[in-house]
Amino acid sequence: MLKKRGQTSIYILIGIIIVAVIVLSFYLVGNNLLQQSKIDLEVRPELVPAKSLMESCILDIARDGADLIGLQGGKANLEQSFNKNPLVKFGDSLDLFGNGALNVNYWFYKTPNGINTVNIPSQQDLETELEDYIKGNINSCYENLKQLDVYNVDYNSDTNVDVSIKNNQILINVESPLEVTFNGIKTNLNSFSVILDVKLGKLYSLGRQIMEKENQNLFFEEMTIDMIVLYDEIPGTNVGFSCDKKTWQKSKVEDDFKKIVETNVQNVKNSGNEKYYSLGIGSTANVNFRYSTNWPFNMQVMPDNGDIMKGESIIENKGPFKYLSRFLCLNSYHFVYDVSYPVLVTLEEEGYIFQYAFMVVVDNNQARENQVELNTVNENDEFNVCEVRNHNLDVSVLGFNEDNFLLPIDDVDITFQCFSSVCDIGKTVNGRLNERFPQCLNGKIIVEKEGYDKSELALDTNAVSSVSLTLESVYTKTIKVILIDKETGTVRDVSNEIVNIEFTADNGYSYFATYPSLTSVQLREGNYKLNINVLQNGEVIIPKQEINTCSKPLGLGIFGNLFVGEKCVKQTLEEAKLDHVLIGGNSFDYRINREDLAGNNELVLYTIVQETSLTQNDLINNYDTIERNNLNNNFRLPEFV
Repeated sequence: MLKKRGQTSIYILIGIIIVAVIVLSFYLVGNNLLQQSKIDLEVRPELVPAKSLMESCILDIARDGADLIGLQGGKANLEQSFNKNPLVKFGDSLDLFGNGALNVNYWFYKTPNGINTVNIPSQQDLETELEDYIKGNINSCYENLKQLDVYNVDYNSDTNVDVSIKNNQILINVESPLEVTFNGIKTNLNSFSVILDVKLGKLYSLGRQIMEKENQNLFFEEMTIDMIVLYDEIPGTNVGFSCDKKTWQKSKVEDDFKKIVETNVQNVKNSGNEKYYSLGIGSTANVNFRYSTNWPFNMQVMPDNGDIMKGESIIENKGPFKYLSRFLCLNSYHFVYDVSYPVLVTLEEEGYIFQYAFMVVVDNNQARENQVELNTVNENDEFNVCEVRNHNLDVSVLGFNEDNFLLPIDDVDITFQCFSSVCDIGKTVNGRLNERFPQCLNGKIIVEKEGYDKSELALDTNAVSSVSLTLESVYTKTIKVILIDKETGTVRDVSNEIVNIEFTADNGYSYFATYPSLTSVQLREGNYKLNINVLQNGEVIIPKQEINTCSKPLGLGIFGNLFVGEKCVKQTLEEAKLDHVLIGGNSFDYRINREDLAGNNELVLYTIVQETSLTQNDLINNYDTIERNNLNNNFRLPEFV
């Protein structure tokens, strides 16, 4: 019996120890929590309203500060440091509305003197910003407490604030110098703790991931370079044998560039199936990217010739080279761009917004810095838009028959171009193709078939469900050239002459033939510009000549867009000997109808010639008169016979 009572005592002792350990654990945990939250449990009942008022006021101030930090990219107080010069388009923050009402901090920007600057705030920076904001505004809480006329309030020293930002909450502890007197009893209310339920920490972390990935992959810079390559509105690099120099208005190119940027930036998503438009960072938050044409946009172009951008002739149209350039036209354009513009990143979840801005910088057609001397952009397979086709589109292709009726065309190859990606979609059956296309803003459908001039249509596949395109037949026509003496009107066939014939339609179609080695041409219906040159055996020496091409690029220094000096490139054309000389030709506009092309007939071309001595001056005079030969009384338009 004694043995059993002894065993029972042991069990009771063990139970008491367990209970004590549990109670002690709860006490230690509870005490630790109380210390962390700085909660004062000894506030007298009559001071509870004062404490509640203070905590409510602190919470309101903290919410205002957190909202400002979110809207201004991590800054509660933000002023641009170098945007005072109106010639400098960018500061270190983005003026969102253009009136100074809201500036958004740049997390990456390029300074006016060309320094790339990463300015991502740390989480500790955000906590310090909020602490300073609360300290700067907490006196209003003390003054509100005074207005109750119930307490005598006194505060004579500084307030200490401690902020801890978590993913979904912000913990705020305030050490206050507040003395409150009630009924003659003075009490120190020196500790307040509040919890603000906002997702500042989570959205800041997501924003940092996005910025770090942009800095690593230069996603938006590469997309901007693709715009230069793809869009016809932005001239890049081309060489052609046309004698017509292409020109663009720089201000118009810049306006078009801004609209293209605005359209494409807003189509980028943080995650998704479309790799070209996706950064590949998953999140439950709403993420949007934006550029507005109302925001700064800097575009500089080399060569810089003021507001006119123009192609250059490799062979100059002056002096003895004027004659040479007539039938050895080689015009080119190669424009190198420096482009910078802001992108606003907006993150939102459960009503809380965190946003920041960064600058996209293309330098010499390269991402941020000109690291390699390449004139072309290689497509990155990571952003192959052809891999994801999720928009159904119905395409109809029609063509004119010989009786001028539109009929469906089978076996037409259909491709789709989106930026630098060209996707093979399929072929038409009974004149139609119903297939899935990639989603793309400002994409382009291309339809082609042998025997037809290809047709293209720009469209937004996100917005349409059906399109129709028309193909024009290309007809092979036999040609014959008749020479007409400029003075007498006498006609004769081509004997030992060489005739260069160029057809250029206003829709972009062109065809070149050298007669009589080629006695047929391929033409489609349209309005044409015909250029005909007649060459004869002879010898002319073209002397050596040096050509200077100069431009005045604009600088981006502290004085803004000022000239930084003229840049010139010197080219030397060596002496050339020609064994053919120009004796005549025509240049005129001519309409070619579908009915004439469809008929069983021959196209006869007439051209004015003048028998001259084979001197250099006579050749230059011949060149000068070609443009006016269509006004000669002996001039005749082409005929289908």
